[in-house]
Amino acid sequence: MERSDWIIIVTGQAGGAPLTPVQLQKSLFVIRELVPSVQEAQDFYAFEPYNYGPFCADIYRDAEDLQSRGYIAITLSSAGGWREYSATAEGQSRARELQAELPKEDGAYIEEIVRWIRGLSFPQLLRAIYQNWPDYKANSIFVAQAP
Repeated sequence: MERSDWIIIVTGQAGGAPLTPVQLQKSLFVIRELVPSVQEAQDFYAFEPYNYGPFCADIYRDAEDLQSRGYIAITLSSAGGWREYSATAEGQSRARELQAELPKEDGAYIEEIVRWIRGLSFPQLLRAIYQNWPDYKANSIFVAQAP
């Protein structure tokens, strides 16, 4: 499996709903940290502490390539002008194919991770990441406010 296939899987798990940049980054990060088949992968995204926690610029480059191949759509959010990432119909179909190659429990876990991340607000997501992986808070510009 190529590393960009994980972007297809994550956006496919969102069922066509868009993911913000932070949701995409953190989904892939948490998957790397917790899913056994990903931990065994030779070529996966390498994250570093950045403005909002774990970050890998390669994800955006690969997403643009996947857009040119018709697997994902990258659009501007009407709420804030940032990019959003969603699986196209072709991408959702490819995500199902890729997920079928994974151990069943890993596929279910990825689905759970994406659902969890999509259900959190931006501050909640960053707080959860920093609580579980405090080393990635090192370069953060995020100032947590009361919930």
